[in-house]
Amino acid sequence: MTTPRPPVAAEEDFSRLNDALDALRSVDERSFRVVEMRYFAGMTDEDIAGELRLG
Repeated sequence: MTTPRPPVAAEEDFSRLNDALDALRSVDERSFRVVEMRYFAGMTDEDIAGELRLG
């Protein structure tokens, strides 16, 4: 059984997202971590603040 591949456009979008996140990480590691926790881990602002030990 062959695993279906995502459309080429989706692969390009993922590649651009990955490049943008890499660029953000190289400029501002903390902001990168906030994006990662919020959008990929689904953490709340309060959870993120606790993880980063802010207030």
